[in-house]
Amino acid sequence: MRVVTLALALLLSLVATAADSGRWIKISGGAWEPQGTDFPALEKALRLAVTAASQNHGRIPEWQSYTFQYQGRRTLLGRRYIYINAFCDDPKRHSLEQWVQVKDGGACFFNGKYNPESGEVFDLSVNGVG
Repeated sequence: MRVVTLALALLLSLVATAADSGRWIKISGGAWEPQGTDFPALEKALRLAVTAASQNHGRIPEWQSYTFQYQGRRTLLGRRYIYINAFCDDPKRHSLEQWVQVKDGGACFFNGKYNPESGEVFDLSVNGVG
């Protein structure tokens, strides 16, 4: 029992660390709080989806350069999802309390939605180049 408790505490610590690492920034005003979200799994699914979707949107910058803004939202039918907005330029250039929105910029800028129940990314939009 003690081993299970320690393992659970370590896992929760790792998840909290991923969300609090400075790369994941919660935007207030959502419909629900994505506490306990498996951010490493979310980031892995997001990276695969962005790689597949960005073929005509320029080279994908180094993944560690991205900052992710997120917010818990609901569909019209009440299903929960996490809205994600990502950018690879210096986060100090932006007010991180509001959504960073940039026209063009290629794969450095994208947004999408993540279903925490299925682990799927959907409605992904990668900025164009131009």
